[in-house]
Amino acid sequence: MLATAFISQIQQRFSHEKRARVCLWFDPASEFARLLPVFSQHLAEMKNPPFRLLAYDRSQKHGQLWLKRQVWLARQEDPNARLVIHLPFPEERMSSPDENGKNHLELLLEFHIGGVDWKVAGKRPSLFSFLKAAGVRLPDGIGEQRKITDGGAESLLSKYSAKFANRAPAFWEETVTAELVQSRLVGDVDQTVLDLAVEPDAKWEALREEGHLEEFLTAVRDKLGNIPDTDNPTLWIKGLVESLALTEAFVGYGEPDDFPFADRIPPIRYRENHLNLVRRWLRDANCRGAWDRTVVEAEEHINLATWAKDRKGACYGFPHLVTQRWHDAVQSLVYSAGNPEQFVSHVAEVSPMIQREVEFTKASAAPADSWETLAGFTRFVAATEKAKQAAVDATSTAECLRVYLDFASEVDQAHLRLKGQAQEWGLVDLARIIDRTYATYANTLNQIFFTAYTATDTAEVPGLPFVTDQMDAHVWSPKGKRAVVIVDALRYDCALALKSMLTGSEVSVTPMRAMLPTITPFGMSALLPPNHGPDGLIEKGKLRVPARGGLDLGERSNRIKQMTAAGADCREIDTIENASAKPPKIPSLLVVFGHEEVDSIGHGDGDALIRHLHKELERIARVVRKLHQWGYTEVTVVTDHGFVLMDEENLPPEVPLPTEWCLVKKERYALIPAGADLPLKSMPMLWDSTIRVAVPPGFAYFKTEKSFSHGGATLQEMVIPRLCSKQRAKQQKVGVEILLAGAGTGLTSAAVKIVLRPINLGEEGELLAVSAMPRTLLLNVFRKTKEGPVSVLARGESKTAELKTTGELSLTLFFDSKFTVQKGEQLRLSISDADTGEQFPGPEGIILTASRDL
Repeated sequence: MLATAFISQIQQRFSHEKRARVCLWFDPASEFARLLPVFSQHLAEMKNPPFRLLAYDRSQKHGQLWLKRQVWLARQEDPNARLVIHLPFPEERMSSPDENGKNHLELLLEFHIGGVDWKVAGKRPSLFSFLKAAGVRLPDGIGEQRKITDGGAESLLSKYSAKFANRAPAFWEETVTAELVQSRLVGDVDQTVLDLAVEPDAKWEALREEGHLEEFLTAVRDKLGNIPDTDNPTLWIKGLVESLALTEAFVGYGEPDDFPFADRIPPIRYRENHLNLVRRWLRDANCRGAWDRTVVEAEEHINLATWAKDRKGACYGFPHLVTQRWHDAVQSLVYSAGNPEQFVSHVAEVSPMIQREVEFTKASAAPADSWETLAGFTRFVAATEKAKQAAVDATSTAECLRVYLDFASEVDQAHLRLKGQAQEWGLVDLARIIDRTYATYANTLNQIFFTAYTATDTAEVPGLPFVTDQMDAHVWSPKGKRAVVIVDALRYDCALALKSMLTGSEVSVTPMRAMLPTITPFGMSALLPPNHGPDGLIEKGKLRVPARGGLDLGERSNRIKQMTAAGADCREIDTIENASAKPPKIPSLLVVFGHEEVDSIGHGDGDALIRHLHKELERIARVVRKLHQWGYTEVTVVTDHGFVLMDEENLPPEVPLPTEWCLVKKERYALIPAGADLPLKSMPMLWDSTIRVAVPPGFAYFKTEKSFSHGGATLQEMVIPRLCSKQRAKQQKVGVEILLAGAGTGLTSAAVKIVLRPINLGEEGELLAVSAMPRTLLLNVFRKTKEGPVSVLARGESKTAELKTTGELSLTLFFDSKFTVQKGEQLRLSISDADTGEQFPGPEGIILTASRDL
């Protein structure tokens, strides 16, 4: 729009002086300097430009002689040619030099006498008057006008008009205020601050080169009041972080009169902007690392812990204050647990406060405290209380089953997860409370279930189909290519957690009834195909084990023989995991066996299982995904039994059972003669009518047991999952394009900004269908040492990112502040697929070189 308006005004000027061939354009403040390239480009693109634009430019040696020659050349080519000459001088230079005796334009005097000068409304044009004549809406107040016009070529108006010169007239209908100009030139000021914090030197220099540094600093000053007075970007950010954190602390604790740093608090009109910026920063996962790194340095000389102790209020910018409140919150929860009548209400009361803390800590790559654990604890307590009430209201096995299934994720799985987190953070007392809270619900539910279950002489539970029947219907009898993964001791709630890991597929989890007793020989035998399962029990030392034709099915090798005879191709899970390529031909029915880690670790150390459970679930998820990649559109995961995992102090007392009554006596079950009249609750044995399975009530036991156990008839042991993962169509993961922002492979700060883009191309280069799968990536930065590669990221942990099939993903990897990187040192950026280990862009990764000491 502006180029068109300029050309129109010049043409009008020539129309007033039809004999004139040269128009002089005096611009003493160089207000139009940034627009000259825009106008020249527009004229060059016209088929028949009405005039030619020349400019006096000493840097290009385009002085008076050069201008006179250009005019002469143009007239040689076309005697009627018209020219406009831009002169960054006042009109007075035509008749006299400046105060230094320079810039006398006497060689151009003939054009001044015989030509015409550009004027707007009869006056020498200013950028303001030109834009106003062109229809741009400008402020009326003198003060507002000066904000955008002061500075000549460096004025806000000059930069703004040049940047948006080609916009349509509708763009210029909004009044051009200083605030509007700053926001459009600099963009989102707060985001620019965050970007500057991530890469101080690179971003500062970029703003300077773009000519926007002063506008940015002015915009920040207008929003926040005083800003650091330094041209060092690192010190500027450090000063800003201190100011933001102090203001947030001051306001968060009620603006008290005794605040130790009151002299550094901005006037009240700026405080809300301080709060908005610091809280946006704390929520930003890509830039949070820059805050954490900088504020730690500030805390070396700013410590408000003593001052803030026992005060009401909260702020989230200073880690030492967040930690102080975290310890207070933990103590409060532990103390309230000593009063059961008020415990649940107290937890509900503090829950919003804890969730608010989570909001401002979850973006941190290495938080000093785990507010998420406390938030999860409050949700767990609420869910457990609700589940316990539902259990009390249950009157049948079917209703008890419904309670267990409805709350398995919120209660049973949360119990394992939260206890593991509490152990990781050293919260021993909280871990005990988590156990005690869970035990109250689980004991209540299973006592009611046991009473209803043993009231009839059948092992069946309405709504809970038997595992053998389910395996026949959904695994052994169907045709087509399918794969089965057999896992030892995969509890129902663990299967729900596994389901959440299998993104990109349709996953269902169906509950089944495990075989009693709920131990591996019986549970695994119940999975076997029809006509290959047990036909009785045999003695094996002091035990009784399932058998077929006298063959001990308690032995895995014998079970594999039965499945092989039924047409299955049986392979160890390690074989599948270690396969580097898809086999040329896959069997119609693949059975993957050998995953015993959950059961093995649990029997050794229940607490160790809690710490490793998530890793084992991830391992199973990787196997399922790999089988899908091999070509199995349907993969089923099944197990033999569940388990009980509860601290021993929360278990019911031992149930006396004379050994001489039993054929087999174990912790959670006993095998007794079917004809014996004994004061025990028992169920018929499916594979041997002469034997019955006696079980203790709920979580009780016949012999002293550890925290991890199975064999009994609790819902946690008896309800086992059949997880089925189906692919909608042939799927392939998206490719990965990697872009390094900022200085690229040259490190100028202790962070790497990365942009990941999906490449939706198949193996042959064709576009993938909409069923393309997302890809979970692990990102890390390593330095080479004598001991091998060492991660420089916080906690040495890889950052996980999910690249979806559409849209790019931006993230920042922050180095741990304990590391220093010397100028010239090389680090390796590693980006790999979390499931397959595939490296991007290749096994060597991307080499980063420090451009300075970091």
